[in-house]
Amino acid sequence: MAATDTALEWWDRFCTQAGLELRQGRNKPGRDTDFEEALLAALRATQPVAPPKIQARLRDVLRADARAGAPAIAAVHFLETARTVLRDFADLLEDLLDVLARAQAQRGAQPLRLAWRLAADGSAIERTLPELRQQADTVRQLLDTPIAPADPRARDLWLADTGARLLRVLAAPLWRDRHALYPVWVGTRLLCAAHAHADSFHFHTRGGALAFMDGCRLATYEYGGEQFDVWAEPRCALAGGGRRKRGIQPDFRVVRATPDGRRNAATRFALECRHRLIRSTAQVMQAAEDYARGCPHADTLLVDDSPWDPAARTALAAAAGAARLRLLGHATAGRERQHPALHDSIRDLLFQGAPARAARQEAAQAAAPPAQRRAAAPLSDALRPDLAATVLLEWTGALQDVDLRLVLINDDKHPQTVAYDRTGSLAEAPYAQLVQDVVTGPGQEVIEISRWGNASYLISVRNFSQTGALALDTVACRVRIQGGATWVLKPGHPRDYEWTVGTITVVGDEIHMVPYAGETVLSA
Repeated sequence: MAATDTALEWWDRFCTQAGLELRQGRNKPGRDTDFEEALLAALRATQPVAPPKIQARLRDVLRADARAGAPAIAAVHFLETARTVLRDFADLLEDLLDVLARAQAQRGAQPLRLAWRLAADGSAIERTLPELRQQADTVRQLLDTPIAPADPRARDLWLADTGARLLRVLAAPLWRDRHALYPVWVGTRLLCAAHAHADSFHFHTRGGALAFMDGCRLATYEYGGEQFDVWAEPRCALAGGGRRKRGIQPDFRVVRATPDGRRNAATRFALECRHRLIRSTAQVMQAAEDYARGCPHADTLLVDDSPWDPAARTALAAAAGAARLRLLGHATAGRERQHPALHDSIRDLLFQGAPARAARQEAAQAAAPPAQRRAAAPLSDALRPDLAATVLLEWTGALQDVDLRLVLINDDKHPQTVAYDRTGSLAEAPYAQLVQDVVTGPGQEVIEISRWGNASYLISVRNFSQTGALALDTVACRVRIQGGATWVLKPGHPRDYEWTVGTITVVGDEIHMVPYAGETVLSA
């Protein structure tokens, strides 16, 4: 590979040697269109390349840039950006490995395989734990490659090595199968949530495989004195007729164990993923309505790795059984590490949803007079010397039960959450603690941080009671950092349920508050 390779030449090499599929018949998006779009968006975020309306395809952008007198996209920057885009894929593989390792530990010495089915041709795929780990290590080694050195000769070697590693990943079967692996990853989040919150949990295998297909039972757990089974792709008859001649088949289903075997009536939860290459909102909403009608006692969660468009949310509001339907977008392995929205949604629906929380609210109201439960103690003007930082949430009487959350994200550990259900500790990890859970408005909640770790601290707010909206005039968050500035932030636009405030990043002695894009900063 020549030392003078350009970004355009590298992209052409990826397309030909790795066999990237950017378009299907009739110019429809192909298997790798998402990679092209993500790479183009990442380049636009860091370089002054042509705006979207001028150049819609990556090759057009790179060709126009190469013709410029001073190209903005160097080959080094292009490869750096390309491998960054693969980080989410690496996280997905790590999550699959984690669940397979847990199931293997239960099984003992007999080797266990992960099995799933390709959507394109219906063929079944199986991989052992060592096989998956080897391919995951290939991706991780690419991401762990040091940045390009300044010395020209060393940089040329870096280009050749990094480019070759990228080609190996992009040509690998697991990369080509990643869209079929996405529902498997979503299913592993369901299993992990059940494993974490159930009273007892047991994996089930079929023929030596943890099979995410063909109506296989993945696990059994007990919770609240009842037994539940987790099924992959179970098909049942559709009550009341409809367009589905073969019945309903959600990707995953949680079914209460009953002696009569009436699976639809016993279904507690249905989980459905929108396929990357089939973006029809009408089809997804029809499936959701069928699940709501066929499983009258179940909550249904529709998951997508992209944001749901306004048309989907409008259709959801008008759908039959809308009260039991939920949409969750941007659900990816990388985002889940920053903010475990999928895990929390499953947990809230299956293990500590509104009925259980309402009981705790009633108990809190009965135990304390209104003056005591209205708010936590207000912050003084000076930060206590024994604290590294304080996060204060304040809301008006237009809201009721509002929750302040802090998620610590560390590369070496699983995220740690401080909130009403995990209040934390100042004396030990995570060295952060919620002072008081307030369930009425107006109110305040305070999270204190006693010392910093080498991590990112994601601050978010949830409108648990969903009375009113998280808006500029109803809620504010004040972040006070020892030896630094005080930030007062408000939502840039109203949110019904969740507001991501921002992130405190800690690298060594450097501490920075980064507000979420678009939020209103009143002081800093």
